[in-house]
Amino acid sequence: MVFVVSGTSMFTAYGVSTINGSSSIRFPNVYVNMGNDYNVTSGEFVCRIPGAYWFSVRLNKINKRANEVRCNMMVNGRAKIRFYTPNEDADHSSASATAGFHLSIGDRVNIGQCGGEEHVFSGLETYFSGMLVTPDL
Repeated sequence: MVFVVSGTSMFTAYGVSTINGSSSIRFPNVYVNMGNDYNVTSGEFVCRIPGAYWFSVRLNKINKRANEVRCNMMVNGRAKIRFYTPNEDADHSSASATAGFHLSIGDRVNIGQCGGEEHVFSGLETYFSGMLVTPDL
């Protein structure tokens, strides 16, 4: 049996808004969304092409007086990578994470289980990116 994969998958979304009644955040502005696998309404990446993926996220805290911001990179509703801003008296404090995952069709990746998300700066400094590295054959 031969499995043929066509197309690619890559996105970079920026800014941030909370999802009402949820501890998840979404990135409503998109630079690129090749394959349309990132959903700006839900804040989720949904795998269309099975394979190895690479994701990165950065959250920038509004100011030094804001409390710690902490989130998780989630795969199918489960926390995989935890990241947070230090609760320190610094003008610019950010949290970032990068991770690779093997995904199957329909798997979902998002940033969730957040605390302090109301302190995240919603500008170009805050983003979520992902790309297909190697499709399954």
